[in-house]
Amino acid sequence: MEGLTEFRNIQPEKDIINEVITLPCNLLSKEQIKQTLIENKYSFLHIENPIDEEVEKSDDGTYQKGRYHLERMLRQEIFKETKEECMYIYRFMMNQRIYCGLICCISIEEYKKKNIKPHERIRKEKVRQRKEHIKACGVHTSPVTLIYNKYKAIDTWLFEYTNENGFLLLEDGVR
Repeated sequence: MEGLTEFRNIQPEKDIINEVITLPCNLLSKEQIKQTLIENKYSFLHIENPIDEEVEKSDDGTYQKGRYHLERMLRQEIFKETKEECMYIYRFMMNQRIYCGLICCISIEEYKKKNIKPHERIRKEKVRQRKEHIKACGVHTSPVTLIYNKYKAIDTWLFEYTNENGFLLLEDGVR
């Protein structure tokens, strides 16, 4: 597949990464999100889904509040922008199974050529909301997961690389 590229990102400092990471919003109730926002000033939910009474009724207000928190966290150096473009490898274990993957950018041309096939139907409203959030924040804050058919050379390289170079162990057991 062509079109895989490196990118510059913003990432949390390692000493507070466990306070920043969060489950995806669709796996949390509205009450869990609100409670996290109250209890944890570092939670990524402040950017991804900043629910409060002031902005609940307006998507635009929510997106602007997300941008405000992104800029706040950058000013406070909770996040730092990487100096170089690169790809990232993730590795996690769930239910005694190890998963590895690559975090990178991919050309939209791969979708247009049908090299990437959608695995679900996304509601138009969700697509619109995601576009508005990206426009307001100036960054894509929620990755899209692509799954590839088993390809031994890629799998072998990912596992060997993470075994040789180590990985970051997070508090919830995700590596």
